[in-house]
Amino acid sequence: MGLNISDGKLKLVDIFEDQKLTSYEEVFARLEQMVMRLLGDNIPVTDIVIEANAFQKGLCSDRQLLNMQDRYGFAIRSHLTNDNKYDEEIGIASMARDCRLGMIDLPYAEDTYTRHVVDELIDQMKRWRPHIKGARLRQDRLMALWFGWILWRERRGSEFFSPDQFNFSGMPYRPTHSGLIVPIGAR
Repeated sequence: MGLNISDGKLKLVDIFEDQKLTSYEEVFARLEQMVMRLLGDNIPVTDIVIEANAFQKGLCSDRQLLNMQDRYGFAIRSHLTNDNKYDEEIGIASMARDCRLGMIDLPYAEDTYTRHVVDELIDQMKRWRPHIKGARLRQDRLMALWFGWILWRERRGSEFFSPDQFNFSGMPYRPTHSGLIVPIGAR
C-alpha cells in the first residue's frame, strides 16, 4: 500500500496485494516496483513499514532490503501489532473518526481497477471486528492502512494521539517524521 501524507491528510496512492509471493526476492522485486512508481509520480518514499511476524520477520534485516534502503533513502520500520490494534484510542476502530472527518483520502476514480481495490479496502473496514484472526477475516489492506495511519497521526502531532499510548513491546519502532509504503500480501 502506498500512502502519501500531504495537505494534512493521509492519502492512499497505490495498492498492490499478491498473496502468491513465496520468496523474499519476489517481495523485494514488487516492493522496488512500487518505490519506483511512487518516485516516478513525484511522491517521496520516506518509510517502509513491515509487520514482522512469521514469513516477514526476516525482511527487515535482509541484505536486499538494506541495499534498497541505501539506494532510495527510506527508513525501514518493523511493526508487531499485538493488542495495540484493539485499543479504543489508537486501535483500528479509532481510524473511523478521521474517515468521518475526511482526513483519510481514498481515491474512487472512474476506472474499474481503482474502484475494485478501494472497494476491497472499504469492505475490510466494514467487516473488521476485534479479536478475529486474519485467517478467519481478511484484513491485510486494513492493517496496512492502520500502520500508515499510526505514522501519520504521530507526524501530525495530533492532540488525540501520542506514541506513548502504544505498547512498544508490540511495536519495536517509534515513528519518525511523508510518503510511506506498507507492503501487504507478503505472507
